Amino acid sequence: MDQNGDLEVPKSGSAQSERQTKSAAKKETEGEDKKQQIKKIPLVPRRPLSSDQSGTKIKNRTANLESKDEMLVRDIWQAALTAVSNMIAAEVQQRETEETEEQRRIEEGERQRSSQVSAAAGGKDKKKDQKSAKKKGASSPTPPPPPPPSEDDIEEEKKRELKAKMRQEYFSALEHEEYMVKARLELIKSKSLAVVRDLLRKAEEAYKEIEEWFGARFLAEMKSIDQITEIIRHHIETAAKIQNELVLTSMDFYINGDLKVFPDPVTPPRPPSVEFQVDSTLTILQLSALYEQFCRAAPKGLVSSKDFTDILQALTTLSLGNDLLPDIWMHLSATQIQELMALLTLDSELIDWHKFLLLAAQPWPYPSQRQLLQTLERFKGLDTDGSGFVTEEQFNKTDVWFTSDIQILNDPTEPIPYDRMENLKKFFFMLFSDHQTSVKQLDYVNMLLYFAAHPDPVEGFYRALSVTTGEYITGRKTSSNLLKSVPNMDEIPSDEPPGSQTPPAADGGRVSLGALFKALCHGDFKTGDHNRFHSQDKTEYYENISQIYKELGYEDSEAIPYNILSQHPFMLDLIENNLRYKLTDIHRVLQIQQNEGVTQSSSAC
Repeated sequence: MDQNGDLEVPKSGSAQSERQTKSAAKKETEGEDKKQQIKKIPLVPRRPLSSDQSGTKIKNRTANLESKDEMLVRDIWQAALTAVSNMIAAEVQQRETEETEEQRRIEEGERQRSSQVSAAAGGKDKKKDQKSAKKKGASSPTPPPPPPPSEDDIEEEKKRELKAKMRQEYFSALEHEEYMVKARLELIKSKSLAVVRDLLRKAEEAYKEIEEWFGARFLAEMKSIDQITEIIRHHIETAAKIQNELVLTSMDFYINGDLKVFPDPVTPPRPPSVEFQVDSTLTILQLSALYEQFCRAAPKGLVSSKDFTDILQALTTLSLGNDLLPDIWMHLSATQIQELMALLTLDSELIDWHKFLLLAAQPWPYPSQRQLLQTLERFKGLDTDGSGFVTEEQFNKTDVWFTSDIQILNDPTEPIPYDRMENLKKFFFMLFSDHQTSVKQLDYVNMLLYFAAHPDPVEGFYRALSVTTGEYITGRKTSSNLLKSVPNMDEIPSDEPPGSQTPPAADGGRVSLGALFKALCHGDFKTGDHNRFHSQDKTEYYENISQIYKELGYEDSEAIPYNILSQHPFMLDLIENNLRYKLTDIHRVLQIQQNEGVTQSSSAC
């Protein structure tokens, strides 16, 4: 009631509508929270456990055409449909409950409001009736007319219609979403079933391939086992060792040729090369033994005829059974030794045992005059300082006029053929080298002068003069029928092509005084001794030769053409009487002895 005693009229409809709007928003917020609390579609286990413990359902499903995986997809699809239906039903039930509650609240509010309005209207009418009763007396009361609808009621009615329309649209949208979700689930089920069937088909194919692969692998393994068994059986039957490693890995079997379980048997070394004696030819070992004998007896290279005879007699009488000389040499008589001495001494009482060993080493390839000059050029190419000497290493690397031509057999049990040419080359270095120095050196000009010897001593002198001068010296040709029967050594073909051979000079070559003196005194001037066996003193001999140069109008230091030098009478006498370069055949004496022995034995028979 107010201060006047009247009852208070309810507040305006705008305030009431605000309260209703707030309550509606609060309800909507509570509804959204409840939606968020609703659970999602529950997961279906991979292999759901059957409630039938006896296993009858499993047997029935196995009998069906569908596989367990397809049944699982269908179960998941069915569970998803059930979950969606339950969610929609729960949502509809929740909305209906909320609407019922809201309608109840609205009805209670209207009842309260109508009761308040009716109460207020009844109080006013009672006062009026009391006043009128006092005036008119007691009369029967008349019902009051209904109040006209207010603006708030009209607005509330419109809101209710709008909410009803929204509710209808919400339920329609919910039904549509339910239909769409179920359609999508149907599509997912169809696609899942297709994928599962494809996977099952591929699994079956893979299983078939794996089964075939296992079968092929088993057959390959058995084949490899049979092969290794056959190899082992063969070696057991033949009592042979398996040398190479046998490898059996998985289904592969092979013999590892790079790995041996035991080493190869040691190959016996080749039998050593042995040089056999042929007639009167001395072997390299016998030549080396003779070289050592003469080195001890006469280290300077010259030995008297008496000492030479004593050495040969000692070797033939005291070395029986030692194989120091061939059998023919072991039966040399005193007369034959004298014949040998006569062939070796020539114009002197001294014997150059280097020349004797060179003749005893025959047969060896005779060099031509051009081959001697070619060999001389090769040695000079190695002798860079011009000392006239080469070492053993340089000598072995230098090509001479003969080479080895042996053929090695492939049979390892056969000895390698004896290389006499190669060993002769080594013996020649040992024969002509200077052993008194710390490093063995060879005077290659001195060695080539020994090989310049010729059956014709005059031709031998020309060859020797070519070696000392380094030029091709030509002289007269022999007219002896005996010498013509000897093979011409200058006809031996050269190793170089014909176009590269230098033709003889038109003047016969130029000869210096030193080269001429070296060719005339080869073999004994190196000793440096003034002995009684030489016809004259070397200084006087040199002066006589120098006088030839002066008489021809040349100085000692000048080289004179050989065509001019050979016209001097003294020079002609030196050339004609020089026997130093006569190549004698000592084996002829031994062959005569052997022929005589054969003749005597045949006549005795």
